[in-house]
Amino acid sequence: MDSNFQDLNGGFMIAKDPLTHIATVHSIAPEMKTRKYVGYVSHFGFNFFLLKQLARISGSANFAMVAFEILLILCSAAALVMMMLAFDREFGRMSMVIMTCTFFFYKDFIGLSGHPYWCYSMLILPQAILWQFYPKLRSARWLYLYLVVFALVLLKASLGYEYITCVIASCAVPAAFYELRPGISTQSVRRLVRQILLIGCAGCLATALVLSIHIAKASEYL
Repeated sequence: MDSNFQDLNGGFMIAKDPLTHIATVHSIAPEMKTRKYVGYVSHFGFNFFLLKQLARISGSANFAMVAFEILLILCSAAALVMMMLAFDREFGRMSMVIMTCTFFFYKDFIGLSGHPYWCYSMLILPQAILWQFYPKLRSARWLYLYLVVFALVLLKASLGYEYITCVIASCAVPAAFYELRPGISTQSVRRLVRQILLIGCAGCLATALVLSIHIAKASEYL
């Protein structure tokens, strides 16, 4: 196995390397990789865990990094395809083209879609899944929808808290569309408010769970 991964202290919250933190410094700012770091405490937990497992299985840190980047790119592509199909189905072909072009010209999403630290695919994957499957989830047992939101936000938070409030709020957008599509009435507005509150609670509970785990793990190194 590459020495970079051998030198890393495989804690959930912390990684140490005498020359570089391969999972952060190398991937965020390659020009800084010659500086010395004695330790780095971060929320970079599940990302690093996956990289460690891939490196352990393959025996190569370089292979693990490339494989993880490919996985993230595939997640970004899947999210974009689900959004395209949903917009084509609900709003028409022109809306789908406009939405797709918006993502294609958003350089951060395209350029960082395979980034092992930022995991930009998780910014739209929760919303994309709900756009595609909200009607089925709503017609299934009532708990399924909120469990899906909880699981998606839990995954996003474990990969990083960036824009987490926006991710939770975006999950309510498909709910607003599908709940109000039959028409605006007192009953539909009440149902929408209930859905938004429950979706928000599911997302906040998931974030709080990950945050509590990170705080508990970080206390081991303080």
